[in-house]
Amino acid sequence: LIIMSSMRTGSSFTGQLFNQHPDVFYFFEPLFPLQDKVVQLCACFLSIKRLVLSIYTKCPIYCLININLYLLMHYQYCSIRIFAFVHRSSTKALCGEDLCPQVDSCSKCRMFPTSKQIEEKCNAANLRVIKTVRTCHLDHLSRVRSSIGENFKIIHLVRDPRATALSRLRMHYGLGNITREMKINCDFDVTNLETFKNRKLDPVNNWLHGNYMVVRYDDIVMNPINFFKQTTEFVNRDVTGKPIDLHHPDVLDWLQENTRSSEGHFYSTKRNITQQATKWRNEIEMDMVRSVQSVCSRMMEYFGYRKVTTASELKDSSLNLVLPIPEL
Repeated sequence: LIIMSSMRTGSSFTGQLFNQHPDVFYFFEPLFPLQDKVVQLCACFLSIKRLVLSIYTKCPIYCLININLYLLMHYQYCSIRIFAFVHRSSTKALCGEDLCPQVDSCSKCRMFPTSKQIEEKCNAANLRVIKTVRTCHLDHLSRVRSSIGENFKIIHLVRDPRATALSRLRMHYGLGNITREMKINCDFDVTNLETFKNRKLDPVNNWLHGNYMVVRYDDIVMNPINFFKQTTEFVNRDVTGKPIDLHHPDVLDWLQENTRSSEGHFYSTKRNITQQATKWRNEIEMDMVRSVQSVCSRMMEYFGYRKVTTASELKDSSLNLVLPIPEL
């Protein structure tokens, strides 16, 4: 399963829901070494990104060593970080007592797992989940599918672009062209949904039928149990292996523990999700709302986000801005 999203859309929180399941092996941002500027997350190393995703879906981690050498020898125009589990502590399967004994936090563990140990854990999982904000094109994932010769599932995660814009503005400390960023990402979302809608016209993308699902972060935070139900049905559809139920006690315990907090650093997955769902409406400036609605008009129409015209509409909690998604 690949969770395809963009920055500040709730993808880390969503990925952590999967990460808590004992039958899941979770990869947090495996394409992190391949990036340049925020607005160019998709522009560098496209062929290498497809190769890396192909490797992660199959678990042969040792292949990343050869990719490291290739990148260091042939690429200099994009930021490069050596491929490794730079976010090892984000993978719960690598933080058990067998790999990290006598330590209460995985981030404090001095024992780093070998490639063989990582592969064994990966292969033992019933479901492998990749979360990435650096694969922006659905047709790139179709090429990954062609290279590995197997289908996989895709969750296309989106969020109200006005909320995303406010979060990015804070991430950039008020600097940068947030409107331009949002236009780029909203255009990606529209293009990807159109790719899915037109899948019957393109044999390369026809496999997406039954393997692609749109999920709105706004819906997850309002009703996570319904998200578990829908996603469990989605990931088990047409799968011959052991079914996986995301409505698992470990997942529910983590959800309970991490959704009642109003504290935590900016990148934390701890959230008071009831407040998170709507608090942006009282904090965003109306000028930014108008700008985002202008450049993200089609995205909002495609994914069921209601536009507002006045500040009173924006702050009216009785006015639901998240409408049903139009029929796919």
